[in-house]
Amino acid sequence: MKKHLKKYLFIVLLIIIIGPVSAVSIIRIKDSPTRYNGKTVRLRGQVVFKAGIPFTDLLVYKLEDKTGSILVFSAFPKDRDERVSIKAEVIAYIGEDNEEQREQTIERISDYLVEKDILEREQAGKVSEISLRFITTIANAATGTWFVIEQERSGFFIL
Repeated sequence: MKKHLKKYLFIVLLIIIIGPVSAVSIIRIKDSPTRYNGKTVRLRGQVVFKAGIPFTDLLVYKLEDKTGSILVFSAFPKDRDERVSIKAEVIAYIGEDNEEQREQTIERISDYLVEKDILEREQAGKVSEISLRFITTIANAATGTWFVIEQERSGFFIL
């Protein structure tokens, strides 16, 4: 009985340690738009570029893994060349030409800012619009822009 208990505890411990570090590759997100759009995923990689959104404490950074790169909209400070593990919501944004999608994306960014107690609803709407313009400027919106909204600070077992 003691032997089985040790084995069971080892398996539980392994799941606790490995579970949180399993990350989706960036190429999988970009290759499966309907599967990941609007979903929360874990990503791991290196910050290769970062830029602050004017007049805010928010930033956009480019996260790169072995398979590609993606922009991350975040309220959490990052350093260039930092290796990170994040939890983020995937957003597929085609560009300014699709007004309905543009409004939905601004609303999602606004919800994030309010949920995280960063801004009140009225200011969040204005900042969301500025943020989306900034993201669009950084990325080439003509070919479609994939980005994620970082949901929480992580740092657990970055491999």
